[in-house]
Amino acid sequence: MQELSRQVSGSLIAIIAVAIIVVSGFAFAYYATSNEFNTLSSQNANLSQQAANLSQQNANLNQQVAGLSQENTNLNQELSGVSQQNSNLNQQVAGLNQQLNGLNQAVSTLEQRTLQVVTMTSVVVTVETTTSISTTIETSISQVPESTLVVLSSTYSNATKTFTFKVQNTQNYTVYAQLSASLWGQGNDFCNGQAGSYISQIYTFNADTVVSTALNLTLGQYVGFCGSNPVTSLQMNYVIPQSTAASPTYSFNIVPGYDD
Repeated sequence: MQELSRQVSGSLIAIIAVAIIVVSGFAFAYYATSNEFNTLSSQNANLSQQAANLSQQNANLNQQVAGLSQENTNLNQELSGVSQQNSNLNQQVAGLNQQLNGLNQAVSTLEQRTLQVVTMTSVVVTVETTTSISTTIETSISQVPESTLVVLSSTYSNATKTFTFKVQNTQNYTVYAQLSASLWGQGNDFCNGQAGSYISQIYTFNADTVVSTALNLTLGQYVGFCGSNPVTSLQMNYVIPQSTAASPTYSFNIVPGYDD
């Protein structure tokens, strides 16, 4: 009986030990599973947060793309406006070119009319210079444009008191003209300061050529009562006898001043 009791006690102890081992195994398995679940749950929360962040970034990128698309649309509109302005400018340039062509034609017509009134005549010409009076028969132009004779350059020699002018005849015919100048000194309350005048010999200006002409201040005619010394400037042009202008009027300073 005692032996049976020992056997039962041993079996019961063995069963309890097995139960403890099984319960411990289940407890360990539960603990391990719970930790893994918690880890997975934490990872899932992190992934969810990352997914939310990526979704927000995607939304921001979509807004940026929409903004860039709007800017591109605005730039296209501006480019279209610039293109339209360029087209308008091209039309204006074309219109100005037409006007320029019209003006060129008008100038050409005017030049032709000017040449039509230019006449060649053979006349007896009395030429009075500052040093002599001569009478000759000249074939000359009686009327020309004032742009006919153009001064290309000028030099002044104080040693000889002489201006030298290089003059070009811009027309396709010969012109006979004189250098005419007014000489200016110091003015006062009663006169404008003109001290004298100068008229040269007749120069021959062949078509499309350059001629050297001279103005010697010592050969000027000085009135002596209006402009006083020194003579500091002059105004000159070229004239066809008697006094038809064949050039623009030019002004030159006399440095140092000239005492007549």
